[in-house]
Amino acid sequence: RANALIRDAGGQIVLAGQKDVELAAGSVTAADGRSGGQITVDSASGTARVAGTVHAAGTVGQGGLVEITGERVALVGNAVVDASGTAGGGTVLVGGDWQGANPAVHNAAATFVAAGASITADATSRGDGGKVVVWADGDTRFLGTLSAQGGANGGNGGQAEVSGKGDLLFLGGARLGAPKGRLGNLLLDPLDLFVDSVGGLNPYIIDETTDFPDHAVTVSPATLAAITGNVTLYASRDLRFNSAVALTTAGQGLAASAGRDLQIGAGIST
Repeated sequence: RANALIRDAGGQIVLAGQKDVELAAGSVTAADGRSGGQITVDSASGTARVAGTVHAAGTVGQGGLVEITGERVALVGNAVVDASGTAGGGTVLVGGDWQGANPAVHNAAATFVAAGASITADATSRGDGGKVVVWADGDTRFLGTLSAQGGANGGNGGQAEVSGKGDLLFLGGARLGAPKGRLGNLLLDPLDLFVDSVGGLNPYIIDETTDFPDHAVTVSPATLAAITGNVTLYASRDLRFNSAVALTTAGQGLAASAGRDLQIGAGIST
């Protein structure tokens, strides 16, 4: 713990190793304060594996900063990563920063977020939702839940990106809403992006950071419809809608673009 005294911001925790760094199930790593502190978990050449609870919460001010990085990054089991704050959400970076473009943050080659894992950067009272990034220079599989919601008493939804520069499989959920403000935005931006109702994971996973299923569907229409927030789909090469998309959240928008080919093979409605 690097929690604050009553009037202070949270402190800083750094857990770093040349090879594997593991935060086991049942572990708690906390840097809470009036404003959240900073927690860094980094494996230089191995796997940063989190199964426990990591939080840098702000009890009066904004949430803090949590960075979980390594050559491979895995949030497994019921891992909880929380940088929420009363006056605004903080920042959670898993496997890299926005589009992998921040040289100060170690980019992962592969990132995995399990179905039971959650990442939260909410404003819990008044303020904007925070920023959540799940990134890999290679493959990313996201099965968990992320949240960067605006405050119940005012504020807008936050910003989130989930992507692999190579391949992405997005089977999780995202909450970027705001009861009294504008919806936030989720960006999915791998090399190729396919919207299709058929497909799924290989059930025989030996290594969650390397066993990427062949011909995996990137995102299904049902997954997109369940997102609370606007959605931006960008493929640096090809993007294709194979199945119809029907968004049902009030005010929810969808933007789609591609670096080479954008193919609309089914209807889109909002």
